[in-house]
Amino acid sequence: MKRLKGFGTVVVLGLVCVASLAGQGGNQPLVFRKHVLMDRDGFQMEVLRLLAPKDWQFRGGVKWDYRTIPPAPTVTYTVSSPDGRSVAEQFPPDTYFWTQDQLMMQSLTMSGKAVMQPMPAPQYIKTVWAPHHRSDVSGLTILESKNLPELAAQTREVGQQQMTVFGQISPFQFPYEIRAEAARVKLQYQHNGETVVEEVMIVVSYFISSMASIYGTEQEIAWTPSLFSMRAPAREMNEKIKLFQVITDSRQDNPNWQLSCTRLSATLTRDQISQQNAIFARMQEIHRTQEQTSDMIVNSYRQQSAAYDHIFENYDQSIRGVETYVDPDSHSQVELPYGYNGAWTNGTDYILSADPGYNPNVGSTQTWQRLNRQR
Repeated sequence: MKRLKGFGTVVVLGLVCVASLAGQGGNQPLVFRKHVLMDRDGFQMEVLRLLAPKDWQFRGGVKWDYRTIPPAPTVTYTVSSPDGRSVAEQFPPDTYFWTQDQLMMQSLTMSGKAVMQPMPAPQYIKTVWAPHHRSDVSGLTILESKNLPELAAQTREVGQQQMTVFGQISPFQFPYEIRAEAARVKLQYQHNGETVVEEVMIVVSYFISSMASIYGTEQEIAWTPSLFSMRAPAREMNEKIKLFQVITDSRQDNPNWQLSCTRLSATLTRDQISQQNAIFARMQEIHRTQEQTSDMIVNSYRQQSAAYDHIFENYDQSIRGVETYVDPDSHSQVELPYGYNGAWTNGTDYILSADPGYNPNVGSTQTWQRLNRQR
């Protein structure tokens, strides 16, 4: 199962996609709207885009922390149902440090770094993430936990490519290793008198450096958990999962923005720049002279995105998956959610219907052409 793709190589969905979903008012159309998250305070470019139901609320943004050198951007967003009880959410990542060298440990602590030993994903969610983000719930239990080796491998590949770009600008003076792990953890808890189910995807990236110390060579570990979740009342989760799937499948990250952040970090490290005005100047310079992102890097980001789709594998096959259609005008491939009797396009928007007799041309002032499934 693959995620909808974009950024120059394949079709990007238009502003609105209309779908008729069972359980959402019979066969009444449901509208999906495109949301684009911009880095307005940094590189002035797109960070990601996704589709969400039109009547759901999208909130998100990029926040740069200029207290750290180099500054670190944080991307967060939420997509909430009208009643606020069903939510897809991207959480801010946290970075922790760990080493067996006590002198290094003291130095990290004195410099204000968050020091914590790495731990399994389910343990991190229950003992660190939940007390901070789910402090208002009760009876939190882990129903399922599954490692996602494909997502971990793709995350490691993306991380390795980022560090290669970093090292080309600011060569590393020590050996390092990139690792990653990923898992899907299903939670259940009580909130406001009802049972809630939450699917959490956690990806942990590790940067392990080998540093010289008075005791010989010691490892310093910087590890960063990144979490995305989807939650809904337990009795509604099977109904809402199809909407969540459209949100997650349609997300497209912009690798140009990710690599611009890497280039900025490397440039500031190499030139030892800490003044905010100088940092802004470097941002503008990198944005003006942005290099062409290689097909290899774009493909790695695409494969990493596709690997997220395993979160749906514990749900019934009829509410999972995407199908490939052929656009009759451009003859390009378009991936749309699975399980519909018909799909149409007006050249910009896409309509999906579960009703075999549905025809969007009836009563419409636009011309809709039916898409053919790719066999």
